Amino acid sequence: MMDLEREAEICPRRLGTGFECTVQKQPNMDSATLGTGYSSTLTAGFSKWRNPSPIPRSIQFVRHQQNKRNLLFKSLKCVLISHPSLAAVRLRSLASEFTGLTEPIDRVKRLLHYAELLPPFDESARVPANRVTGCTAEVWLDVRLDEFGGTRFAVDSDSEITKGFCSCLIRVLDGAAPEEVLKMKAEDLMEMNVGVGLGVRAHSRVNAWHNILTSMQKRTEALVAERERRVEPQTQVVSG
Repeated sequence: MMDLEREAEICPRRLGTGFECTVQKQPNMDSATLGTGYSSTLTAGFSKWRNPSPIPRSIQFVRHQQNKRNLLFKSLKCVLISHPSLAAVRLRSLASEFTGLTEPIDRVKRLLHYAELLPPFDESARVPANRVTGCTAEVWLDVRLDEFGGTRFAVDSDSEITKGFCSCLIRVLDGAAPEEVLKMKAEDLMEMNVGVGLGVRAHSRVNAWHNILTSMQKRTEALVAERERRVEPQTQVVSG
């Protein structure tokens, strides 16, 4: 730009009429011009009807200014993308795995496989307070909130099939936000179709699964309420 301005000082002394050279500053998002909000464009026009010899007579600089605020934000577009929850993604993956098994015996084998993957249960947590009621089999459930606000579960049962159910629930919900745990419905679990073809005890086993989910949600809700009660007095002290 400085070269053009120096040329503007030279041209009037040596150039003729009929030529107009315009330098326009236009908005540009390039990093080199973002600080000023302008870029330089050199345009030239010849007018032969004014002078038979189209020799430039002068250079004219025209500055077009634009609001910098509009420049910075006019071209920016904010798009909110809704992502599925972690638990929902896990549930779809697990449901797809089970629905791909058309034979009931294959689904039972898959449940037994997940029972083997269930992490060991801490014996110190095997207390009456952690016993899940309403199940034919004995089921223990331990729930806590980790330092990141995720919900962590530990489950155990004396029934291998029930352990498989518990392992599937942990696979879906362990580490999820409390809101995701509370939003899960028993109907969502039916997509896995694991209760079909398990024999005469299928109904009781599926009910046990639902009871475990309900216990997970109730204890998660209680932990969230307890955490909020601990935070509330601290907030009052700070505001006071």
